[in-house]
Amino acid sequence: MLLQPMSGNSKRHLHPTYHQGLSDAQQLFDLDPQHLDRTTKPTTSPYGDLSRWDVFWLGHCGARFPAATHNLPHNRVVFRNDPTVPEQHHLDPTYGDQQLLDQYPDHTRVVSHAHGNLCTLGYAVSQAGARKLLYQLGLHQFTGPTDLMFQQFCDGMDGSLNATCLTIQPQIFAQYRPSGDKSGYSDISGVWQGINKVAYTRNIRWSTSQNFAKLLSGNTDYVDIYKDGAERIDLGGFGPSR
Repeated sequence: MLLQPMSGNSKRHLHPTYHQGLSDAQQLFDLDPQHLDRTTKPTTSPYGDLSRWDVFWLGHCGARFPAATHNLPHNRVVFRNDPTVPEQHHLDPTYGDQQLLDQYPDHTRVVSHAHGNLCTLGYAVSQAGARKLLYQLGLHQFTGPTDLMFQQFCDGMDGSLNATCLTIQPQIFAQYRPSGDKSGYSDISGVWQGINKVAYTRNIRWSTSQNFAKLLSGNTDYVDIYKDGAERIDLGGFGPSR
């Protein structure tokens, strides 16, 4: 919905910030997935025609909504009453910000253009996007960690190409943290110390890693440490600060 043109008019889109941002004084326009029939059905990808997007950043450790000052389209598709999303008090934006928690009720998942994303925990790249990334990171510059270079690419910073990157909050891929010694969490950082008492995947309600055996056996009594009404579990810090 964020990328596909409206049915019968290839030059119009459902949201007015597709081609340019609106001023902060103008009202933000949330898109409802129930209006999907108003846009042209994609023909080359179920997630939108491949020529219209470069990166889908689906797994991260923090993201932000674009604002008009970022020169990125800043409208969103809002999925309400999504039972796979934990209640707000369970969510941890880690390196992101509080906008999702402050602006939307419990069980809301939001798709938007990517801004400020960190950690490449899960992403898809179109062929057009791969060409741009090969140029951007292979020829133009590679001066930092991969996720920061992806962030610059998607945010259009430092002479980056005009990229179209979408993301989702809360994320649908995140790092699984088993119970036990935390020192095994990373092979490049020694900051993790102590014992983790509760296995978890941050912001993921029914973690695949935690429920693998149940999924294989067809059991739907999934492990859910973020049950509605349950007290928030202190999972500690995410890791080294950026």
